[in-house]
Amino acid sequence: QFGSSGSSAAARIVVVCSLAALATMWMFLVSVLSVWLTSATISTEEVVLKPGTVAGNAVHHPASTVLFSRGPPSGHGEHSVNVFGEGGMQTRTNNGLHLEISSRLNSTLISWAVALPHGGLALCDERGSKLLLWLPDGTVAAIDLAPLKVPVGAVYLEGKVYVACFGTWPVPRNDSGLAVVDVANRWLEATYPYAGVGRPNGSEVHLHNAYAFSWDCKPEIFVAVVGNPWTNPPIAGHGLVRFDREAGSFLPWSTVAFANVRSVVQQSEDVFFALTQAPPKQPSQLLRLEKHGHHLLQVASTPLPSRKGGDGGADVLLASEKDAVFATDRDLGHGWVHYYQYKSGAFQLRASHMTGNHPRHAAVLPSGDVLVCNRLDGTLTSFPGLARHPLKKVQPVVVETLPAVSFVLPAASAKHDTNEGHASEPCTAHSGGHSSGGNLRGGHSGDASSWKTMGRDLGFIILGIAISIVYESICRGDPRCGGESTRSRRESRRNVSVGEL
Repeated sequence: QFGSSGSSAAARIVVVCSLAALATMWMFLVSVLSVWLTSATISTEEVVLKPGTVAGNAVHHPASTVLFSRGPPSGHGEHSVNVFGEGGMQTRTNNGLHLEISSRLNSTLISWAVALPHGGLALCDERGSKLLLWLPDGTVAAIDLAPLKVPVGAVYLEGKVYVACFGTWPVPRNDSGLAVVDVANRWLEATYPYAGVGRPNGSEVHLHNAYAFSWDCKPEIFVAVVGNPWTNPPIAGHGLVRFDREAGSFLPWSTVAFANVRSVVQQSEDVFFALTQAPPKQPSQLLRLEKHGHHLLQVASTPLPSRKGGDGGADVLLASEKDAVFATDRDLGHGWVHYYQYKSGAFQLRASHMTGNHPRHAAVLPSGDVLVCNRLDGTLTSFPGLARHPLKKVQPVVVETLPAVSFVLPAASAKHDTNEGHASEPCTAHSGGHSSGGNLRGGHSGDASSWKTMGRDLGFIILGIAISIVYESICRGDPRCGGESTRSRRESRRNVSVGEL
C-alpha cells in the first residue's frame, strides 16, 4: 500500500511539473510574439498636403482633411519619444535611440507639437503656416493660420490650441501674433496680431512661443515676445506677456522689463525662469522672473558663457532640483547644455555639456535622460541620466533622425510632466508642449505591450488553475493536507462544541 501511494504521489508530481513547464513555455512564446509584433510596427506612411487644399482663410471656416490609415503613433511605454522635423515625425523607442515608426507629412516642417487630451497631436507646420490636427481616427486637418505666418510654438487649453506665430523675417508685417484653433470643430476661431501697444516699436517684434501658466491659481495664456534682435539697432523684447482671453487682447507690460525672451518655464505660482535670444555676438541671458501683484519683475540675470558665433539661447527647462535649470545655447558649429543653480539671489553655472549643431528644443524624460534636437545636422543627442545627476560627466549618445529636427515630445509627458510646480507650492503650473493633459503612452489595443501583458496574465491564470486542480486531486481524502477525513474531524469537533454549549 505504501509503495502504491508513493508511486501515485510521484506521478502527481510529474503532472505538476509538466503543467508548470507548459505554462512557462506559453509565457515564453508570448514574449517572442510580442517582440515580433513590435518589429512588425516599423513602417512608413505618407500623406501629401497639396498647396491650395485649404478652402479658405476665413475665421470659423473648417479645414480640408486628408487621411492616414491610422492615428498618430503613441509609442510603447514611457521610454518612447516622438521626434518632429522636416517632412513629418518619427516615433523612437529606448529613450529615442531606436527608430520604431516613420510617418511622412510631405512638404512640411514641423517645429512644435502638442499632445491633445483625447489622443492625437496638434502640429505647427512652420513652412506652410498651418496647424495640422492629426486625430486618432487618422484624419489630418490642415488649418491655415492666415493672416499670421510661421507658427513656432503652441499650447492646448480648454478645447483650443493657442499658436504663437513668428511672422515675416526680419520685420513682421502685422503677421506675428496668436492664432486660436477650435479642436472639436477643426477651424480657426480667431487671430490676434501682436501690436505691443504702449511699448516702443511694438509692431516690429516677433512672438516665439505660447504657454498655459498658472496665474492666481488658474491657467492663463502667455506668449514669449522675443523682440527683434536681428535689426540694427536691435529691438528689445517684451518678456513674458499675458493674453486676456475674455477681452481678446495682450497685456504688453506683464513683464516690467525689456528682455528678448525666447523660452520660459514656470517653477511655481510666483517663480519663472526665462532664456533670451540676444543680438549677434552678444551672450544670451538667463533670467529669474517673480510675480508681484499683476506683473513679473526681473530679480536676477546671468549671461551664458561667451561663444564664437551661432544664434545663442534656445531653450530652458526645469531640472530635478528646485531652483535649478538646464539652458541650451547655440554656438558656431555646435551647441551647449548648461546646468545652472539659483542660490542666494544669484545664478551659478555648475556644468556644461556639448551637443550638436544648432540645438532647437530639449526635453527631460521620465528616466532622467535629457534629449536635444540639433536642427542643422539632423541629429538627436541623448544625455543618459543627466537630469538626475547633472554634475556627473555623462557620455552623450548621438543618433541621426529627421532633417531639420526641431521638437521632441516624450510619449509619457502627460503622466510625467517635467514642468510641474514643486509639491510644496499651492498651485501647479504647466508650460509649452506639456500642458495638454494628453496621454501618448497608452497605445492602441493591439500594440505589442498590450498583447504581452495579456498573454503573461493568461499564463499565470493557467498555471494557477493547474496547481489548484492537482492540489485538490492529491489532497482528496488525505488527512495530511486537509482532505475529507480532516474536514470530517473538524465538523465533528464543531458539533461537539456547539452541543456542550
